[in-house]
Amino acid sequence: MMNLEYELKEDAKVSFELYSLDGMPVKKIAVKSKTKGIYYETLDCSSLYPKNYVLRITANNLFVNEIIIKK
Repeated sequence: MMNLEYELKEDAKVSFELYSLDGMPVKKIAVKSKTKGIYYETLDCSSLYPKNYVLRITANNLFVNEIIIKK
C-alpha cells in the first residue's frame, strides 16, 4: 500500500497514475472531484513488481511526477 497526503488550494479534479520508467501506463485511479483542503489517499500497489515507477498526480491542468520505489 502507498499512502499519500496532499493539499488542494482550490476545488479540482484529481487523478493518480502509475507509469513504468519507460512511460508505459501501469495503474490509473479514476478522476475524482474534490473541494479545497487536505486529503489522504491509499493506493493498492500489492500487484506491482518490485521496481521503480513514476507516480503522476494531476489536479485540473497541473501535474506532479514523483519516482516511487516498490520493494
